[in-house]
Formats: sequence, structure tokens, C-alpha cells
Amino acid sequence: MRRVMVWLRARPLVFDLALVAYFLWPSLPVGVVTRSPWWLQVPVVAGLVGPLLVRRQRPGTAVAVVLATIVLEFLTSPWGTFVPVMNLTLAPVLYSVAVYGSRRQVWLALAGSAVVVSWWAVRSLDAREGQWREFVVAVGFVVLLLLACWLLGEFVSARRAYLLAVEDRAVRAEREKEALARAAVAEERTRIAREMHDVVAHAVSMMVMQAEGARMSLTSGGDQVEQALRDISRGGRDAMGELRRMLHLLRREPTGTTPQPTGADLRALVDGVRAAGLTAELDERGGADDLPAGLVVQVVRIVQEALTNVLKHAAPPASARVVVDWGTAAGRREVRLSVRNTAASVARGPLADLSSGGHGLAGVRERVAMYGGTVSAERTADGGFAVEAVLPVGGGEGTDWA
Repeated sequence: MRRVMVWLRARPLVFDLALVAYFLWPSLPVGVVTRSPWWLQVPVVAGLVGPLLVRRQRPGTAVAVVLATIVLEFLTSPWGTFVPVMNLTLAPVLYSVAVYGSRRQVWLALAGSAVVVSWWAVRSLDAREGQWREFVVAVGFVVLLLLACWLLGEFVSARRAYLLAVEDRAVRAEREKEALARAAVAEERTRIAREMHDVVAHAVSMMVMQAEGARMSLTSGGDQVEQALRDISRGGRDAMGELRRMLHLLRREPTGTTPQPTGADLRALVDGVRAAGLTAELDERGGADDLPAGLVVQVVRIVQEALTNVLKHAAPPASARVVVDWGTAAGRREVRLSVRNTAASVARGPLADLSSGGHGLAGVRERVAMYGGTVSAERTADGGFAVEAVLPVGGGEGTDWA
């Protein structure tokens, strides 16, 4: 039955044709019984059942045609005092005007229906010659049928309006969510640009100092000049790499004076988690002394963001493990990091005041993408959460520019 209803809902014309046949078939013999002229019956029959085919597209027109045809039928009496079942097509068109029509059309249709039913009731009372019981049953049935169809139409109309409102709110909520995500990404890019500004400014300052030292050492010895020039070259390459990355970010002038984090700050981050009552450990492999300062900043910020997430969503006896592999100078060097927490449970609030390094996973992805790396964040089998990232050393620099 459900499949039949779904099939009919997708093909409304089939349902309307069946409705026409339902009202038309019982009324066909009336012409034979009363022997009325066909040219008088055909317009009345067409006016009563024809509007059923356009009741969805033109509900106001459909109900107006049916009401006008009923009035014409009462005036001409093509079947004498007999009133065929076709007159009950007023019920489905009244339903349709409640669902698809305007409020003005609904009130006009109700007023017209009241006039027609009252007229028919008077005619029926005269024809029955005081048969009150049959009169009340017939009139009551017609009135209740029309009221039921009208109320059903009002309910369906209200339901459709509610669903449209819910769908509209869902669409707007999705748009607001996308807008907030774009704003978070833009703000995160600004934050990263500020951090890179400090790194590049430091590298350029060191280049200037080394150049001044090399100039002063020209008369004292070549070894010192060679070492100074080597440091200048290395600092220049690092600065150029950071500047290339900054081309993809929205940038503002730096306003803060907070020193940029270094590899040594990883231990402080883990200690902050321990101070909150959670078990935390740090496994640091290799060193970050020979890595670009901008890359070290991003690694520390990613770990900070992941640990902040642990403090927000985990409670004792949860534990966290941080693994940072700075890589080796041999081959294509990569920095790998992993932050995992286990036995996650819902906490009533942040367990400690560990400031966030950005905007959650959106910020982490921006930081990793800047270096052409990869990141994954997913739940683990034990109910915890894991954030893993790989950042190539020297990745994401793009082509030369000038």
C-alpha cells in the first residue's frame, strides 16, 4: 500500500483521473432515467468533474467553476429534483484550495460553499416534504464532508509550510556554518602570517648582522668571512622559504610581542596536561636545532592544539601520548608527530587553562598544508582520539619569485 501511495504521489494526474472516474461513473445513468437533453447535461457534467484535473495548478479557478456549475444546475434542473454524486467534487476542490491556494481564495471558497449548501438544503427540504430525519442526515453528511476536506487541507498546508521553514533554516544554518568555517580559516591564516613574520624578521636580522660581521672581518681572515657568508646563505634560504609560504596567507601587521615557541616548549605543553590531572608523556626523537624556525613553530602549535582538544574532551583517567620525530638530515627529511589520548570521556569543562594555538582541526590543516604535508584526525579503537601529521622539511615552497 505504501508503494502504491508513493507511486501515485509521483504521478498526480493518474490520481486525478481516478478521482474523475469515481465521481462520474455513478452519475452516468441519470440522463437515461430523467431523459434530459444532452446539450444541458454535458456542460453541467464537465463543469463538475473537469476542474478536478486542474485543482492543483489552478485551485481558485477550480473551486469557482464547481460552485458556478452547481448554481447553474440548481437554476436549470437538468435532472429535476435529483442531485447526482458529481456535486461532491466540491469537497476535493475545497481541499485543494486550502492546500495550494491563497488565504483570500480559501475564505471565498468557504463562503461560496456555505451559500451553495444552504441553497441545496432548502431545495432538499422542499423535495422531501418534511422528512426531517433524512434531511438532517443528508445535510449533516455533506457539511461534515466539506469541513473534513477543508480542515485536512489546512493541516496539509500548515505541514508543508513547516517543512519548508525547517528546510530553509537547515539551508541557512549550513551556509552560516560554511561562513564560520571560512572565517576561522581566514583568521588562522592571519595568525600563521603573524608567526611567520616574526620568524622571517629574525632570519633577516641575523643576515644583516652576519653581513656586517663579514664586512668587518675582511681584513682579519678568510675563515671567518667564509663562515659568516655560509650563515647568511642558510638564513636567506630559510627566509625565502617562509616568504613563499606567506604568499598564500592573509596577512596583517604584527601586534603582539609574545615570543614564538621553540622545540623546548613541547615539554612545557606536556607538563601542563599533567598539571590538569591527566597522564601524559612526551617521546621526542632527534633535535630541531638545524630545522627552519617556521617549521618548528608549526609543529609546536599543532601539538598545542591537539593537547588543548584532549583537555576539553577528556577526563581522568584519560592519558595522552605525544610523539615528535624531528627526522634526520639524511635523504628527504620529514617531521612526524602524533598526539593520542585514550579512555576519553565527557568532561564538565576545560581541565586547565592551556591556550589554543588556533581553531581546532581547521587550523591544524592550514598549518600542515602550508608545508605540503599530510594530517589525519580520527577516533581510535579504544574510544580515544588521534592526531597525526607529517611535515616535509622544505616542502610547500613553490617556485622562485622576485
